[in-house]
Amino acid sequence: MSVVKLLRRTLGMTLLGASLVFAFAPFYRALLVLIPLVLLLYGCHGLAPGAVFRRAWWFGLGYFLAAVYWIYFSMHVYYRIPAFVVVLMIAGLAAWLALFPALALYLTRKLAKPAHTAFSSAAVLVLLPALWTLFEMLRGWLLSGFPWQSVGYSQVGTLLQGLAPLFGVYGVSAAVLVLAAVFYLVLLPVRRQSPAVFYTVVGVYSLVALLGWNWLGVMLLLGGLAWGLYQKQQAVYAGIAVLVLAYAGSLIPYSQKNGAALDVAVVQGNVHQAVKWSPAGLQQSIQRYLSLSKPHWNADLVIWPETALPEFLGRLRENVIRPVQQSFLKADKATLLMGVPVETKNAVTGKTAAYNSVVKVTANDLQRYDKKHLVPFGEFMPFPSVLGGLYQAVGLEQENFVSGADVQRPLYVNGHEVGISICYEIVFGHQVSQALPDAAFLVNFSNNAWFYNPPRRPAAQARWDPARAGYRPGGSQAGVRVLYNAWRGDSLEAYQHLQILQMRALETSRYIISTTNDGITALVGPNGRVLSALPRFQQGVLRVRLQPLQGATLYVLTGDYLLLALAVFAVFLFIRTAKKHKIQA
Repeated sequence: MSVVKLLRRTLGMTLLGASLVFAFAPFYRALLVLIPLVLLLYGCHGLAPGAVFRRAWWFGLGYFLAAVYWIYFSMHVYYRIPAFVVVLMIAGLAAWLALFPALALYLTRKLAKPAHTAFSSAAVLVLLPALWTLFEMLRGWLLSGFPWQSVGYSQVGTLLQGLAPLFGVYGVSAAVLVLAAVFYLVLLPVRRQSPAVFYTVVGVYSLVALLGWNWLGVMLLLGGLAWGLYQKQQAVYAGIAVLVLAYAGSLIPYSQKNGAALDVAVVQGNVHQAVKWSPAGLQQSIQRYLSLSKPHWNADLVIWPETALPEFLGRLRENVIRPVQQSFLKADKATLLMGVPVETKNAVTGKTAAYNSVVKVTANDLQRYDKKHLVPFGEFMPFPSVLGGLYQAVGLEQENFVSGADVQRPLYVNGHEVGISICYEIVFGHQVSQALPDAAFLVNFSNNAWFYNPPRRPAAQARWDPARAGYRPGGSQAGVRVLYNAWRGDSLEAYQHLQILQMRALETSRYIISTTNDGITALVGPNGRVLSALPRFQQGVLRVRLQPLQGATLYVLTGDYLLLALAVFAVFLFIRTAKKHKIQA
């Protein structure tokens, strides 16, 4: 193979992987997810295991570069690390993450051992979804885990989201891979016999998906399944089974009302990140959050986001916490949940420890939750004894937060337990679900201001027009469409973060509040819909009625263990059956 041809194929696979990002927020082109995956399978068709690995790795590299490029802003704009170093760091992260889908396809090809094609029907329908699921789980665990942008998140708002309360986001990912395998097999004879027809079908479907014509896209998918049935392809039944199971899962009432609705005020201060951590920024934060909250102390619950006040709690007690307790909370009997760092001192060793915390403030009491799952290179520096010199060379601060205890005293509001997560913790579904079924609702505290380029914001803000953006309360994407036209000049991170919250709401069947410094502040319903939201980069208060719920989904009861067991069993069964019957393509 010539060098030019090799480069062209490598670039093609990388761009194909990057196109997968359009299936996720803020684009919400969920139907598009099948095209890159199906074309990836065709791109690996007829190749040896090593070649399959390489092509899948380039695909994964493109996908993860497009999905997490926004890390650049936090590392370069705020940490002042040289741009070329940050680019190398992001490329290294993407290269690492790309190993997981590449290994899934490599092992599928290796274990199936077909004679002439990349994948046997059994391998692509059973083995690939199982291995893909296992490697997504491994990605979410190994080296503290980075499960950002699992394929299943793309299906928020589609029929497949009905699998989330049963098997979590990884179960939705497995379903996507099954459907991709079905259409790979259904279209394989068309691709062999009529390439022009094949590329026309793929092109038309891609255009429909990109334009967001979902009903037409669904009709095309159903037409593909019908064609497969007409051609007597047994693989179609696997796709039908997935869709039926997802529909059945969406019909089950997992939760019920638990007492009266709460009146909640969620404050979005929009304090500029570049000045937030200065003395002037601290005073601005205090004044802004107090002034925005003042008309809303009559609510049952007032919420301030992660590190709303950029100072340790102990230094805020006299000039902020105590006046709030005496002046507002005592008079109106409200509860304040605020994000604030906390510093403690060990009485024996004399050493201090800093925590990224949420503090519950009432008229007479303080209670806190400490973040358990910290962000590598953001909140702590991994392997300091080995990499300490490198951190110092590139200018990374090595002052670390400390992880909170695994078991902490629950926080209660009006007699209801609250499931608390701070920023990055929301990515770990099994960790969020540990608060269930006791928690009546969930709150995620975050600060997305690290992940965009602030000098670009004034011009983008001037373009902001909620009416033109099409906000429709109660709509299928209410709160998302109002944000959609504003992401330009921003980055994808805040919208990806919101989509992850939507998945957590589906998995737990609970309302979840997203509270952030500069957006996206929102209320998400147990069906995954964004019910109300504040625009990005504006001061404001989101006043909502929040219904506490009770009950448990299958995912809450079993976590990821049920799907893990099913995936391992599928791999074991395939290998055993393949050896016994000598499965060939």
